[in-house]
Amino acid sequence: MEASDPSARLSLLPGAQSTFYTPQIDRDLLLDFLMVFSRFEYSLKKCGFVRGNEKRAWPDWDKFGAANYERFDTIEDVALMDAVDFLRREPPKKQVFRDDQLGWEKVTHNPKEPLFLYVLLLVRTIRNNLFHGGKFSDGPIDEPARNYQLLHSALTVLRASVSFDSEMSNIFGGADG
Repeated sequence: MEASDPSARLSLLPGAQSTFYTPQIDRDLLLDFLMVFSRFEYSLKKCGFVRGNEKRAWPDWDKFGAANYERFDTIEDVALMDAVDFLRREPPKKQVFRDDQLGWEKVTHNPKEPLFLYVLLLVRTIRNNLFHGGKFSDGPIDEPARNYQLLHSALTVLRASVSFDSEMSNIFGGADG
């Protein structure tokens, strides 16, 4: 295999080729999601939406959501509204460990909190399922069309959310150097 062949990079990981290089996953969409999510978190931290201590810093999604939920509530972008509607109807599940067993649990919306905070939580849950292996833990993907829609909807939310804060939009777009 040539070094430029993406499957060659996974040759040291048994089972990785069959998990990540399957027709059930749109690799371009997956890569796009991971890149946008990563840049979004970087932008959050650069814009002061950050928490941490002397050992670690992490993006403060809730602070960003609290600062921008009113803007979110007034957006009339059809693609964003469709994405949010889908995420609310078909939210990702989060992996839990209960009674010495891995399982899945619905992520529910607390009606006392702004919808935008819930939507951002759903986006992070999608990312966590991908990064921490929960998405691929039980063998073949049961609902590839649903998973495509989850990724697509999360991307739509992230791209729209960047525009809610002008500094964030500039940094996300590469204005920080």
